[in-house]
Amino acid sequence: MPKSTLRLIALALTLAACTAPAPTAAVPIATPTAIAITSTDAPPTTNAPPSATPLAPASTATTPSISFTQVARLGNGIINYMALSPDGKALAVASSVGVWLYDALTLQAQRLLEKNLVSLTAWSPDGTKLAIVVTDSTDYSQSLEIWDVNTWQALITLPRKTDEGIFNIAWFPDSTQLAVAASGEFQIWDISTGQSTSLPNFNGVAFDAAWSPDGSQLAIGSNQSDGVLLYDLTTGQQRLFLTDQIGGPKLLAWSPDGKWLASVHDDGWLRIWDVASGAEQRKYPSIGFTSIDSLAWSLDSNTIAAGYRDNIIRLWSFDAEEPVLLTDSWWSIHSLAFSPDGKLLYSAGHDNILRVWDVASATLAKSAVDFGDAVEQLTWSAMDGKPTLVTTGRDPFYVIRVWDPATGQLKQILNRYVMNGLGVRNSENGWQFLSQMVEGSSDLLLWNAQDESQPLVFKGRTGEVSSAAWSENGKWIATGGADNAVRVWDAVTGEKVGELSGFVGFFVNNLCWLNNDSRLTWNDENGVIKSWQWQAGQTGPTQLLDANTGAYPTAFAWSPDESAVAVSYDGGSIRIWAVQNGKPIADLPGTPPDRAYVLAWSPDGTLLATANTADFAVRVWDVTAQQVVATLTGHTDYVNALAWSPDGQLLASGSSDGTVRLWQLSR
Repeated sequence: MPKSTLRLIALALTLAACTAPAPTAAVPIATPTAIAITSTDAPPTTNAPPSATPLAPASTATTPSISFTQVARLGNGIINYMALSPDGKALAVASSVGVWLYDALTLQAQRLLEKNLVSLTAWSPDGTKLAIVVTDSTDYSQSLEIWDVNTWQALITLPRKTDEGIFNIAWFPDSTQLAVAASGEFQIWDISTGQSTSLPNFNGVAFDAAWSPDGSQLAIGSNQSDGVLLYDLTTGQQRLFLTDQIGGPKLLAWSPDGKWLASVHDDGWLRIWDVASGAEQRKYPSIGFTSIDSLAWSLDSNTIAAGYRDNIIRLWSFDAEEPVLLTDSWWSIHSLAFSPDGKLLYSAGHDNILRVWDVASATLAKSAVDFGDAVEQLTWSAMDGKPTLVTTGRDPFYVIRVWDPATGQLKQILNRYVMNGLGVRNSENGWQFLSQMVEGSSDLLLWNAQDESQPLVFKGRTGEVSSAAWSENGKWIATGGADNAVRVWDAVTGEKVGELSGFVGFFVNNLCWLNNDSRLTWNDENGVIKSWQWQAGQTGPTQLLDANTGAYPTAFAWSPDESAVAVSYDGGSIRIWAVQNGKPIADLPGTPPDRAYVLAWSPDGTLLATANTADFAVRVWDVTAQQVVATLTGHTDYVNALAWSPDGQLLASGSSDGTVRLWQLSR
């Protein structure tokens, strides 16, 4: 599956399979009001009261209807591209939830054009229009939309085919036409008519396109040749730069004065060309094995900024032999733009942070805007006597974000940049974060997220950790994984206090503490759930039930009263099993490939929330009636985490689109 493997999903969501621990303080949860965004369709159906233990078969009784309303969206999405308006006053940020408009000087958000997966955006030279590339999340087809910035109305939509990716868009200097570089074709669109024309004798894959400042020439990088194709639009003639077989250019950028053309090729070198003569003017070497993802010229055409995948922005100037380095970023930079006066440089990268740099001092000029990250874990807790929602992101760095669900505001960012995150917990000493050490070591690290002290190291493992779980009392941490063993660690000292080994042929998944931390449970990859009472001196596991139906199990979740376990399967179905006798007691039908990889019981055990891969929707089931009572839509990427508030009134859903959505339950 795209963006993550099943193993990474199981790793990131391992804590979601257990009954959620109670918050540190019993406090009511306020319903967000001012931040309401949209409502979702939630067709009324029947609902049953809490069932007995074990769960009863489906009820035929008529009960009050259930509905959910989206009351908040936390996070701004994932940054895909950033563009500065021609007058330098506004930033258009293309994200997974739409296009954000920011004040370029204050970095305050002005408005959101809510769209599905916007990958590119470009201002027209007159500053009146925005071109955006929108991706359909169901079939990944792309369309090109033109919007009037003053009225915020769509002017035209230029549809594209499913199998054609749009690599870049470039406006004609008079703002009447738009060049589109795409796989399979290169076209120039007339904005007033919606008609397109193709360049003659061009049939390759266009990687990039750039208009000359005066609009007379068009530079194209493609696989049609190993050089830069330069079209003179007044004569229809074309020229070819660079014919020494280094590969077609992936990035192109004209200098504002029109004298120079910058190109980046497969070899990673940055080249500056004299357009008039076609001669190579400058050549800047590649940096190791890193490549360049973005280019931007200064207004005086003397300096070009290049965003490298080693997380460094380099400013190359004609009058200097060595570049100026901007080094605050911690992942590659995909968008760069100089302010019109050349004093500021704007950057956006895959760390989802918007930054503004002072060019003269080569320092960060303004506080960065944090767009968040792909949400992999959700945890409800309490802070300062109020319910809070905690999110952690995805590789390569796991950052802890603390949200106020009543206001939708980000309260705190805990920058603990570690890889392979396994879980987060709010302890008496603050937030703790569990991670696996990288680069060949199997040691586990327990970090105190709010200080810079050295982490507690858990030694004695061999192989990947596929599951980890804190005990409810916070005293122990259980781990299991590829080395066919379950281990229990003292969460204070890091000492191993229990071990059960000798398993063969499967990963230990979905570790859970049950029965007031007296029992540790897990399942293997075949769906067999086992139990271990390690404090009682039990020397081997006990099989609780075999949930194998012939289909591969994709997710497990224990009911709040621990009498039943919900299991989703590769075929799309979900089955509820009674632990007492190991028999199935309910089947929730599904349709392939609408399989669920995340399951979450409501605190009262009457509802089961599931996250599906086919449509990025969240479905809420009445377990007793065995019916879907609500389908919650809005996410534009995989939903990786679900968590009910302690009072059961709010459901939080976290997605790879970088947002958390809060859904208010109404009965």
